Amino acid sequence: MRFIAFDSFKGLPEATGIDTKTDLFYGGKYSNSKENFLKYIKGEGIQEGRVEIIQGWFEETLNNKTIGKYNLNHAAIVHIDSDLYESAKTVLDFIGPLLVDGSIIIFDNWFTYNGNPNFGEQKAFREWSDF
Repeated sequence: MRFIAFDSFKGLPEATGIDTKTDLFYGGKYSNSKENFLKYIKGEGIQEGRVEIIQGWFEETLNNKTIGKYNLNHAAIVHIDSDLYESAKTVLDFIGPLLVDGSIIIFDNWFTYNGNPNFGEQKAFREWSDF
């Protein structure tokens, strides 16, 4: 099994649309360096060679070119830590064709916005899955 990590290492993008309805998130929040990420995963016992890091904003990296370049056929487990509705939408659209029977999707920020399903990851998932 291999792990694919998508991250800008610049923190969150600037909020747009519905994501501007709160001051919880702003551009650059949660920024971290690639070096710190590598140090963390190594400390957790994950060999660096098993993790492919795709650096950039979701809008730039989550596309068919990436699927082809990295030979992405299916996803066993997808961990979505996007905070924002717009980012979650982008991730869900990207992973859709990669999901197979038994794939697991984990949302890191499901209950952001006090669990209100009209915002964030819940809203993006509901629209994407036609709930």
